[in-house]
Parts: sequence; structure tokens; C-alpha cells
Amino acid sequence: MQLLEDLNLLIVEDMESTRRSIGEMVRCLGAGVVYSAGNGLSALKLLKEKKIDIVLSDWEMPLLNGIKLLRAVREDPALRRIRFIMLTAANDKKAVVQASQGGVNSYLIKPVRIEILAEKLRDCLGGNHPYQMDLYHLNIGDYSLEKGNLKQAMDHFQKALHHNPENSRIHLSMGETQHKLGDLHAAMKSLRESIRLNNQCAQAHFAKSMVHIDLDEPKDAREEFDIAIEIDPQDLKRCTAVAQAFLAHGYVDEATSAFKIALNLDPHDAVLYNKMGIALRKSGRFEEALEQYKKALALRPDDPTLLFNMSKAYLSLEMHLKARKTLRRVLEIDPDFKEAEELLAVC
Repeated sequence: MQLLEDLNLLIVEDMESTRRSIGEMVRCLGAGVVYSAGNGLSALKLLKEKKIDIVLSDWEMPLLNGIKLLRAVREDPALRRIRFIMLTAANDKKAVVQASQGGVNSYLIKPVRIEILAEKLRDCLGGNHPYQMDLYHLNIGDYSLEKGNLKQAMDHFQKALHHNPENSRIHLSMGETQHKLGDLHAAMKSLRESIRLNNQCAQAHFAKSMVHIDLDEPKDAREEFDIAIEIDPQDLKRCTAVAQAFLAHGYVDEATSAFKIALNLDPHDAVLYNKMGIALRKSGRFEEALEQYKKALALRPDDPTLLFNMSKAYLSLEMHLKARKTLRRVLEIDPDFKEAEELLAVC
């Protein structure tokens, strides 16, 4: 049985956004190497230079359209065994007839849906399913989650669990989706099960920390965050996300600690210094907040938002002259900064 991960695919599509979208789908489904071309001529050149197993080609393209590319492939003894899927419009019956006569293996109606694409790829591989069913549904669910199709994602995660209830990744993805849907207790249950099956998955501990924050359980959230950081101390993206969640919920001390860890990972991020300054200012640590704003401004000296936040820290310390000077600087950079104009009028 051939597996999709062992195959090289070529996507031929003149619309860059469509080409990119289909590329994301086939990679999500586990494809090995994915090449792309913007027209039939470029595709034909790639076909002669690279080992390609499956072509997904649009019909209408400049220079050499899909049907001409198909004919060129079928007429070349070195290429004729390549499997060919044609992308067509829903009402283009003429294209279907011509492609069928030209030796196409299958068709895809645009816009392409990942479930249908998966089935067409399976058909091209002789009807043997190239995926384990749990991973098949997990991959489609993860893709749907990434695109914001939460209910569709949940449907696939439930199907994945049916095939393999002991897969920790499925429980993790389900928990993250339930969190996004606002079902916090279901999300917590799924994440606990994910961690039971694999307690060394930092992503699951980060996700559980986020749910604890939304459940107003900052102590538990901090414990899960600490476990996640111990497992993966380099995950800046999730560390920052947890810090921002703590800050948004008013857990300023926890936010400050998390931002410190994030800044150790990336000491050149002005946005992180700014958020750290906000957290310190909200906890009444104005002088420490000023230090963070100064570090941010060393990286982005003309950022009006940073300067505005610094002026508020100055005001909290009753340093009115410095506050007014900073606000004037804000308005020099951005004359339409209304909040700075209003604050300058009263300080």
C-alpha cells in the first residue's frame, strides 16, 4: 500500500491563494513533498525535473491550460503513469468530458473541501486508504480548527476518538476546540485525559492553564503553566499567550511572572516589554513599569502607544512635567491620537 507521506505532489493553479490553500490541505493530510506551479508550462518543466507522483491541476490557466497539460503528461512515456486530478468548476461539464477522454484519474470541484480532497487522493492510490483513520480525522479536524470551523473540527475529533480513544493528541485538540466553543468543563475533561495519556506534552499543560484562567482558578493555572515551562522552556508563543490571558483576567502577579519568562526567551520584543509594563502598572509598581517602557522604547523609540503608556506611569508617580513632555511627543508623532490629546488637557 502506498502512503501519502511517501509521495510527491504537484499543485498547478494560477491563483496564488487557491494554490496556497490546497497546499495547506495536502500537507495537513500528510503529503510528503509538495511542489507548486502557477501555469501548465511551469508545471511541465517541474514534471520533467522532479519525481512527481500526483498532479492536482486547475483547468483554466495561462500559457498552458489543464487539459493540455494532462495530454502532455499522458503522451510522454516517462510521465504517463503519474496520477492526475483535475480541478473544475461545478457546472463545467465540458471540462469533465474532455478530461475524462484525456485520461484524468479524478476530479475536484472548486472550492476544494479537505474531506473531498482526501477521498480523491485515496481513490488515486487505488482505493486503499493511505491514512490510519484516527490520524485522518485528526488531521482534518486540526485543519478545520485552524480555519475557525469549530463544529466541523469537533465532528472529526469525535470520529478520530471512535477509532483510537487512547490517542492523547486527539483529546488535546478536542479540548482546545471545546475551550474555543466556551465549553470549559468539557475542555478541562478532555485536557485531563490528554495529560493522563501523555503527561510530558507541554501543549496540553499550556492549554489546561488557559482553561483554568477562564474558570477563575489562577493558582491551578499557574501550576499547569509551571509544568508546561519545565517540559518546554522555549515555547515563547504559548508562554506569551498565557501571560496575556492572566493579564486580561486581572491576575497581574501571574501575568508579570509569565511575561518575565517570555522576555528571557526574547529580550528584543518591544511588545512584550510594553505588556510587562502594563501588568506592573496595574499592580501599582509604577517605577518598575517605567523601566519596562524604557526598554521597549529603546527598541521602538517613536512608538506612540509605548510613549502614551509611559506618560500614564509618569502621572501615577505624579511626575507631571515628564508626563506632559511625553504626551506632546506622542502628538508630534501622531496628531490624531485622541487619548493622548485628552490626557494632556487634564494633566
